[in-house]
Amino acid sequence: DDRCTRLFDIRPNLVAVEFPTRDRRRYLASLMNGIYGSDYLVVNLSGETYDTSAFEGRVMDVVLSGCVPPLEILLRLCVSVHSWLVESSSRRLIAHGSEAGWLDTSLSARSFGPAVVLFACYLSWLGSAVHPLEAMLDVCELVGISEASVQPSQRRYLTYFELLQRGVVEPSKRAPSQLKRIILVGIGGDELCRTLEVWQRDQLLFSTDLGSTDVDGAFVHVSGYCSGDLCVRILRSGIAGQGAIAQVLEMQVCFHTTFVVDGFVRFTERDIDACNPTDLSGCSIDVLVIPDDVLPSPAANLNCPLLPDAEAEATIRAGPGPVEANSPTSHRPVFCGADGQSSDAGPQFFDMSAEPQFFDLSAADAEKRTVFAPDDIDAFFDDLL
Repeated sequence: DDRCTRLFDIRPNLVAVEFPTRDRRRYLASLMNGIYGSDYLVVNLSGETYDTSAFEGRVMDVVLSGCVPPLEILLRLCVSVHSWLVESSSRRLIAHGSEAGWLDTSLSARSFGPAVVLFACYLSWLGSAVHPLEAMLDVCELVGISEASVQPSQRRYLTYFELLQRGVVEPSKRAPSQLKRIILVGIGGDELCRTLEVWQRDQLLFSTDLGSTDVDGAFVHVSGYCSGDLCVRILRSGIAGQGAIAQVLEMQVCFHTTFVVDGFVRFTERDIDACNPTDLSGCSIDVLVIPDDVLPSPAANLNCPLLPDAEAEATIRAGPGPVEANSPTSHRPVFCGADGQSSDAGPQFFDMSAEPQFFDLSAADAEKRTVFAPDDIDAFFDDLL
């Protein structure tokens, strides 16, 4: 299939390509090696690593926050990429998204979504577009995908980027905040088991099973520290009591704590990413996240929705049910419940206070070429020179 191996020129030095799956990776590598030699850089925005030995150019693996690159990494990447590209007219930036995981009905959205974000931000930063959202329309047309396939979180980050590059906000100066609670409305009530997760970039920050499967909502107390890029995810599995079924990502919202006004943000059905076939009608996700030394504003309390059914509200406010203590992360749970004492049941909060780990980006090991923070990008490009 030509579409599976075609390079999409966004600009003479900007190229989009679908995820290099194992069965077409060598062909793509051969194609790019033949056209560009070793004078190209692949920015991997899939959230996973793969064998890059067939590529003569370098590959940078960028950690994702859900379906978007972290905001400050995105800005630093635009600056560093530009400095590298202008050194030679033969250089090419090639970017791709993931192989699977977003809209099952649109392979192009999965493969190009994060790359569209990168290219749109870069073109806006260059001044080629008035706003990243305008550049997004141009990139979608050149790649041949519908603008509707760009996820709400990806559009949100394009707006974030515009405010960041204009100097309206400075995320690096924002103090850590408390993630107080998350309220789910219109989610559930179909007897299916669900899990709520909160990720800070690529690390699991909080996880809990949603208690009742016959009530369409949940009121979840969190009360843990967070900062920067967050992703709230809802995972769905089978009907309770009918055996273990693999969880699938049902919906998510990606956002940055810097842009939470008055400690409260509401994501309606238009703001939520639908992952797999999911009906979001009537759904909303409310998040209360405030600076550690600031009391919740009256607006935050007034905006919390009151569910119409008293019995449902009582069930929701009873909180989530028990969850197994086993976690897919190696971080030690340090918060469970209102008393601050850890336990083997209940919501699990994971320690995010440890110092970040940085790697030698000049190494061939995939783990050692991954960008975790803005400073890693500088190190990567220093090694390219």
